[in-house]
Amino acid sequence: MAYYQQKENQLQEIADLLKVKEDNIIRKINQVNDEKSELKQEIKELKSASSKDKLSNVENIKQTIDGVDVISTEVDAKNAKELRSIMDDIKSANQNAIIALGSINEGKVSLVVTVPKELTGRFKAGEIMKGMAERVDGKGGGRPDMAQGGGTNPANLTIALQFVNEYITI
Repeated sequence: MAYYQQKENQLQEIADLLKVKEDNIIRKINQVNDEKSELKQEIKELKSASSKDKLSNVENIKQTIDGVDVISTEVDAKNAKELRSIMDDIKSANQNAIIALGSINEGKVSLVVTVPKELTGRFKAGEIMKGMAERVDGKGGGRPDMAQGGGTNPANLTIALQFVNEYITI
């Protein structure tokens, strides 16, 4: 009998938390789940719009150094996968530019660099990444046209991103 009383008390507590009668608990949970899904979708759309706004400002940060277009900037990305996705978006509109992106998440730095294939004879993404990663107390590497890395010193992200310009002028 005590078991059933405990379950009845739990059921009443759930109803109180949901601010409904016990008979409406399941309907209310379904409603809350639907609202949660809608909010997740709305957040996703807002993040996408925010990223597109930031990407539209890329032309303002593009530099030409020794005849080479360079985009080197910090972006908001929650993980390395999202950072690569942002890189792909920027690269699709700037195929002839060397692009270096960095982000900070949970105290760690993520980095990604891409070099157009026609420039890999002069510049190597792996070498650029190695220099950038060293500046954030990390490691990195990759192919001549694309490299990724990271580090544990977010305070030096700006210095790491500036390394790209230094590398090109060497």
